[in-house]
Amino acid sequence: MTRKSLFLSQPEWLTIPFAITSKDSFHQLLDCIYDLCSILEAVDAVLPGPAGNFTRVGIATACEKLYAGYIDWYTRLKKSYPGPLYTIISAYPIVPEDDSPNGTAFTKYLQFTDLTICQTLITYW
Repeated sequence: MTRKSLFLSQPEWLTIPFAITSKDSFHQLLDCIYDLCSILEAVDAVLPGPAGNFTRVGIATACEKLYAGYIDWYTRLKKSYPGPLYTIISAYPIVPEDDSPNGTAFTKYLQFTDLTICQTLITYW
């Protein structure tokens, strides 16, 4: 299997569709994900041995930049919402399976601020 970067990571696809309306947090996250595809393509193209050292350094730099982008994205997301993005609920049964003799289906449940945050964070995780 060969991993390839996506056409969606090209500058025109990252900017032109959002020339009129700005990107929401979900679309900003997708930009980071598209960068990951390009990194994976570069990893597959690395030559073994010393010949690939320059490429490895470039990939490591791209990974560090991507990681910083994820941290920045999450920080901006948290600042854009008043209060927590989600709440952990574990004090009471939520689904019938929680009352079964085999134990609970999950040890914790998450209650999200809204559906958009739910979709965005599940994609992020």
